[in-house]
Amino acid sequence: MIARLLLQNTIFVIAMGALLFASAGTLRWPSAWVFLVTSALVGPLCGWWLYRIDPGLLAERLRPVIQRDQPGADKAFMIAFMAAILVWLIAIGLDRRAVASNVPLALQALGFVLYLACTLFTMWVFRENSFAAPVVKLQAERAQHVISTGPYAYVRHPMYSGMLMFFAGVPLCLGSWWGACDRADPRPVDRGTHPHRGAHADRRTIGLCRLRRAGALPPDPRRVVTHASSSL
Repeated sequence: MIARLLLQNTIFVIAMGALLFASAGTLRWPSAWVFLVTSALVGPLCGWWLYRIDPGLLAERLRPVIQRDQPGADKAFMIAFMAAILVWLIAIGLDRRAVASNVPLALQALGFVLYLACTLFTMWVFRENSFAAPVVKLQAERAQHVISTGPYAYVRHPMYSGMLMFFAGVPLCLGSWWGACDRADPRPVDRGTHPHRGAHADRRTIGLCRLRRAGALPPDPRRVVTHASSSL
């Protein structure tokens, strides 16, 4: 599992670096190197931490974001989201190529802090929710139950909220106003309830009924803080 973690993180960082430097047309981009080196270190460290406290969750997080039994609406969401991320990174690189932004060093440092804060917040989410899979699904085999502690006491999908820090921090860290203004939309889309207009509505309703019969959900579902899926 650790080998897979290292491989996936390495591929991710190299691909991200290739997009940034290719669109920027130069390797002389200190803030990008800081961001990429930090990502190369933080990924395995967080993965090792998760492996020690919850290997089952790490195994789920290492699975593809597109899976066989995944609802069609969630597949479409993830494909659109990944496409938006690619465009976002390319826009940041093109900003560097055009030398269009002049972000003060203090704001770049703030962006770096926001990026690290997003990482710590995500770790908090993982510590509270052992079922934070990358896709929408009911994990009956892992005895999934309602999570209402930690950040889930305040927001239904805290990982989406944490991503606000990522999408605000990374472009500042990289010195790009383009990325800060035209970033991928990180608004908390409810991937668990939005697909009510299709067949997934029935599957989700059945899943909720099973949880309620098992005593995992309180009588009034409007007051339940659940987590059906995570973000990136």
